[in-house]
Amino acid sequence: MRFVAHAVLGMALLTGGMAASAQKDPDVGDVQMSHKQTLLENLTKSPIHRRLLGAIQAAGLAESLGANGRVTLFAPTDDAFAKLPAGTLTNLEKPENIEQLKRLVLYHVVSGRLTAKKLTKMTRKGQAATLTTLAGLPLTVKRSGSVLTLIDTKGNLAVILTADVHAKDDTMHVTDAVLMPN
Repeated sequence: MRFVAHAVLGMALLTGGMAASAQKDPDVGDVQMSHKQTLLENLTKSPIHRRLLGAIQAAGLAESLGANGRVTLFAPTDDAFAKLPAGTLTNLEKPENIEQLKRLVLYHVVSGRLTAKKLTKMTRKGQAATLTTLAGLPLTVKRSGSVLTLIDTKGNLAVILTADVHAKDDTMHVTDAVLMPN
């Protein structure tokens, strides 16, 4: 697992550090996002976040996500969800597991608008930064060159592929892995 993560980091570094690059309204899945829309509206437009959007809706969080102040969403792609063991998401979407699904979704959300610049500043000189997610659990941020990486409580890594996808009051960073809370 760690070898694969290092290979992904190396690939991101070779591609010019695109992981932490930002533009005003970046494309996500070849669709331009808009800073004038809500986080949920941008997710709805994104063709690579169908599974995340479905999880947010199944968890009953669509209306409340970002409604109580600014948030930052670390948004795993559909490909990231496909890497989970078969049936994981389907099992979490069952009525008896909705609380676990909520916890999983909220583990990808932190309070405040954390841009790539802020995350980079927090991780200067190779120092890791710890964020507290809306699930109440820690999430570690590290930086290698211009590549920002998230580390969950189980030690799994997620690389930020597209940073600073801004919505009206919120920010989204597209990631290549689903973060798993303990």
